[in-house]
Amino acid sequence: MDEILRRPAVQRVTGKSRSEIYDDIAKKQFPRPVPLSPGGHSVGWLKSEVDQWLAARVTERDTCTAKRGVFRRDKRVKRAAELCETIPPSITSPPHRIGNGGQGDDAP
Repeated sequence: MDEILRRPAVQRVTGKSRSEIYDDIAKKQFPRPVPLSPGGHSVGWLKSEVDQWLAARVTERDTCTAKRGVFRRDKRVKRAAELCETIPPSITSPPHRIGNGGQGDDAP
């Protein structure tokens, strides 16, 4: 059986705040929690799913960097969106804090 991570552990591992975790879940960009009690008042995340999400972020970073080179710090957010717009959909759950979700300047 897979290990269950509670929210504080997920926050620690991912660097996300509570609200970022739940916002990304609503946008289907982060794994959904598993209810641990009737009514879902107590939840946890499968460690394997969180690890897969993290691995996808590393792959996304490495793919972006390899495709276009390292981006300048002063334009990091805009460039990150530009760099990642051609990443295949299988790994494009965008990392948090990336402008408009890595969709480029003309996204709706």
